[in-house]
Amino acid sequence: MVLCAFITIFMMCGVTYSFSVFLRPMMGELGWSASAVSSAMSINLVVSGLSLPIIGRFTDRYGPKVVILVTALTMGVSTILLSNISSILHLYLLYGVLVGVTYRNGGQIATASLVAR
Repeated sequence: MVLCAFITIFMMCGVTYSFSVFLRPMMGELGWSASAVSSAMSINLVVSGLSLPIIGRFTDRYGPKVVILVTALTMGVSTILLSNISSILHLYLLYGVLVGVTYRNGGQIATASLVAR
């Protein structure tokens, strides 16, 4: 279980914290300003913080394994969909909201609960 938790957090951290690597290419390719693209990370952090109590409740109700599975699948799908964005709204919804909900909540909250058991 500890190895699975490590791999889950490792993969989710890679998706979340590699955002700065793609900042300049997105600005150049899509013609967006730095502030518009960087706002996705701000949305990510706010959504993540606001959704912590909700995911914590889901973890208590359904168990950490189910929450980890659902959040990992959601993050995988949102990462795949990020490769096809054409609007800043897509970036805000996929990276800001979906990745924001899944990373800290499924990655850290649920795995900490799983390892503690």
